[in-house]
Amino acid sequence: MRFLVAATVLMASAGCYRVKPVWEPEQFLAHAKPDVVYLRMRAVPPVGMLNPRLEGDSLRGSGLESGRPVSVAWADVVDVYAKQIDGTRTAFGVASMTILSGLVIYAFVQSSDGSFETDDCQIPAGSYDHDLDPECSRPQR
Repeated sequence: MRFLVAATVLMASAGCYRVKPVWEPEQFLAHAKPDVVYLRMRAVPPVGMLNPRLEGDSLRGSGLESGRPVSVAWADVVDVYAKQIDGTRTAFGVASMTILSGLVIYAFVQSSDGSFETDDCQIPAGSYDHDLDPECSRPQR
């Protein structure tokens, strides 16, 4: 059961987010305030930036690998990528968890024989009076 819960939580957290292109980067940076963005630029290899902020015509933050301050001219940025909610994966995750929960409940219901009666001969601490019901046998002391 613990494994099932852990797998469900892992699927839910992994399935909802994905690094994908940002369509309106200025608004995204201002409102979402992402921890990390990845930049594709002209004539420069891709750059990862921590805590990015747009200041005037420059994007400032810290280098992903080095942690040192980085400043990039906004005009040189071709694409901005960031971790965002992915609707398709989220829907798939919710549907998967619903089906999995249904299967677990079904398995519990099927494993039960439907009777919730206890065996009268199985009373703890030896308090059952064997002489009144000879059908129940208990070990002799």
